[in-house]
Amino acid sequence: MNKFTKYQMAGEVESTTAAKLLYLLLLDTADAKGEITIPQKQVGAALGMSRNTVSRNFHRLREQGLIDVVTQHDIYRGQLPNKYVVREG
Repeated sequence: MNKFTKYQMAGEVESTTAAKLLYLLLLDTADAKGEITIPQKQVGAALGMSRNTVSRNFHRLREQGLIDVVTQHDIYRGQLPNKYVVREG
């Protein structure tokens, strides 16, 4: 997929500008399987958004079927950063 396709896909997201930026970041940084594991705090820092804004927009993308969210835990059941699986809308 070329960069212009990614921008077009992000532009077609029917949500907030923040959700579009978040989706574009995920498209750009996901691996070949469309997966990325990243803390919401790190995403917020990269995009200049609060963690709450990032969380709300992850939820919006999930509701639209553009991402899947996989919660992860360590062997002691401690919370690890979520894995996000990006779907190409």
